[in-house]
Amino acid sequence: MSGALSAHCEAKIQSAIAQACETLVASVPAPHIHLLIAEDLTINDPTRAHTVLRCVQEIITNAIRHAAAGNLWIELARTDSGVRDNAPETTVAAQRTFSRDMD
Repeated sequence: MSGALSAHCEAKIQSAIAQACETLVASVPAPHIHLLIAEDLTINDPTRAHTVLRCVQEIITNAIRHAAAGNLWIELARTDSGVRDNAPETTVAAQRTFSRDMD
């Protein structure tokens, strides 16, 4: 029974984080934000889901303030390398990689 409850809660968290990110992205007039959330991304903890949303907010804010970009691509997926960007050299380093262990 607890396994079914856990799966149900996990599905609700997944749906909520996707909806929150999509709502946030839709509210930004520029840059045009391309949001991709991997189907196999699993966030089963509300605190982690909130952290992911706050990271997406920060990424968008930084892009608006510093990148002068027409497009912003955000992909939420579990990877070994973390979060990547390739902002123009005139604004920040050409390729930055940040890693944070979400486990």
